Amino acid sequence: MTSMFERAAVITLPRLEPHRPPVSSAIVARICSDAGLTTKSFDLNIDLYHQSRSLFDSLDSILDGYRTASTTEAHEIDLFLDAEIERIGSYEPDIILISVFSFTSHYFAKRLLEKLRHIAACKIIGGQGVFVPELSRQEQDRNTFGQTMLDNGLIDHYIVGEAEETLSRFLGGQRDLPGLDNSNPVQVMRLDDAPWPDYSYFDLDRYAYLDSKREVFVTSSRGCVRKCTYCDVPYMWPKYRWRSGENVANEMISHYEKHGITKFYFTDSLVNGSMKSFSDMCSRLANYKFSPGLSWSGQAIIRPKNQVSTEYFDMISAAGGKQFYIGVETGSDKIRWEMDKKFTNDDIQYHLENFSRTGINMFFLMLTGYVTETIDDHLDTLAMFPRWQHYVADGTIKGIDLGPTLIVMANTPLDHMREDLGIRFLNGDPKSWITDSNPGLTIKERVRRRIEVHEQAVRFNWPIWRGEQRLETIRDLIKGLGRDDGANYSTRINGAFD
Repeated sequence: MTSMFERAAVITLPRLEPHRPPVSSAIVARICSDAGLTTKSFDLNIDLYHQSRSLFDSLDSILDGYRTASTTEAHEIDLFLDAEIERIGSYEPDIILISVFSFTSHYFAKRLLEKLRHIAACKIIGGQGVFVPELSRQEQDRNTFGQTMLDNGLIDHYIVGEAEETLSRFLGGQRDLPGLDNSNPVQVMRLDDAPWPDYSYFDLDRYAYLDSKREVFVTSSRGCVRKCTYCDVPYMWPKYRWRSGENVANEMISHYEKHGITKFYFTDSLVNGSMKSFSDMCSRLANYKFSPGLSWSGQAIIRPKNQVSTEYFDMISAAGGKQFYIGVETGSDKIRWEMDKKFTNDDIQYHLENFSRTGINMFFLMLTGYVTETIDDHLDTLAMFPRWQHYVADGTIKGIDLGPTLIVMANTPLDHMREDLGIRFLNGDPKSWITDSNPGLTIKERVRRRIEVHEQAVRFNWPIWRGEQRLETIRDLIKGLGRDDGANYSTRINGAFD
């Protein structure tokens, strides 16, 4: 294919975890290269991580919309972006492609685009964050972030949805394309035909791997077999699709043979969404000789225990499966069912028993203060910590991410249930919601319960993932509370830090 462009700059924005090179940018770079463009990747996320760890670690509450950047932080970010733009400009690209991972990328995307005005290049943004409104504008303006940036003259084009086919055709000169400057993307149905990411565009020695081994992302499916009420994945990807297990395993083997990589993290909403594909992948991996041994992890779903035999766990272990991040969300079966999670505490217990037996680890992902949560539901969550503490002691439960409190995001099932549940946003803020159907669950009460869950996790020695950063986010949320309540909660948060 002959492209009208010659030099492409592919940009990754903060804040992503710094532990692996970004898969979306690795795919975009591959597509540009396949189209004949000289291509260079600029990973601003890892650049900021190395330049200012203190700023990098403090970004969560800013990017999640809980607070604005301080004058010092904003100045430091401006200086960082100015230096990055100078590097990008010296490369002299004629097309710039920016990956906007989610709404948390909006802050850096806007500031970067404002500063890129003087660089004479075609600017395109893509990624899941392009398809959603800005967090601060969800109530009063449902325009997507991509359309807002186009209307403001900060970009030339945006691509929503899966960009592989659209971007390839755009680089070849086509313009009337699904998802290009419109909200009508077409899902890629044959994922086995999609290009694999090329990590050669990144300095793999710069990433803060979680141990001594290099680790990269791999994607085996898109979408989700569940429609959890608080999640917008079904809006992004209405139809769940998966790659063949052999295709996924072959990609992993390719990265091993090219870069010596033996450790992988799956980006899937659920790595075990298709049981056939998952089983075929495990079979292929178990029969390939990796040296040293293979290990992989990712998000997974707890299935009802009558759907998976004990051999299922043996299969995963033999294929190198080591660790799963699972959206347990709550200790209440009632709330989990209302979230449309479709598994119970008994199912969790069954998985923990078999994970322990086969040496597989698990992280709990939690969400405190769901719309229908009562005090009894909250007590069920607190009871979870002593119940499964022995799995913490034997190393099966590696940690827990308590998350902030619930945000009612746009285009989720919960967003569509707002009228039925009597959900109202205070000052148009989807973080500061109240509900007439459960009036006792005020913002103050959600904060109280969230802090209590943290204290209970500490009491029973559960390792808390990103605990201090999450507490800082809660601290920023309580600044809007009354002075007495805010001071009381701040004292409890300070105690949690200790």
